[in-house]
Amino acid sequence: MVAGAAKIRVTFQVDADGLLSVMAEELNTDKTAEIQIKPSYGLDAEAIEQMLQASHDNAKADLEIRALREAQIEARQLIDAINSAKDVDGPLLIDGEAARIDVVIRQIESVIQTGPSTRIHELTEELNRVSSDFAARRMDLHIGKALKGETIDEVQ
Repeated sequence: MVAGAAKIRVTFQVDADGLLSVMAEELNTDKTAEIQIKPSYGLDAEAIEQMLQASHDNAKADLEIRALREAQIEARQLIDAINSAKDVDGPLLIDGEAARIDVVIRQIESVIQTGPSTRIHELTEELNRVSSDFAARRMDLHIGKALKGETIDEVQ
């Protein structure tokens, strides 16, 4: 898959005997892989309890990190797509549209590394909004080219 397209859920489970099971599932294809790791020394109940407590203590931070990474990937993909579209169909941009798009791209680039993810999402939505007319004109142009010379019966 292309970078950022894979969404993987990883599940860790430690049983009372210290057996660690790790399962990874790619959410788009439902493909899974699983491995079990049995320690040679065994875990006592206190060690298992500490591991479980640590996972609960870090859950919120882990979710925030994940949200930030997903927002970063989404923003980078949108920026790359818009820059590519501008390279191909730049003449379709009108009335300061390129400048407005570039302003929002610079705003995203200034917060993309550190977040917060909510701000990156807000700016990504703003970039979608300011580039939507350009995207619509591109779609109209390319659909028109694809259908040029076709009758309605041939398209169906």
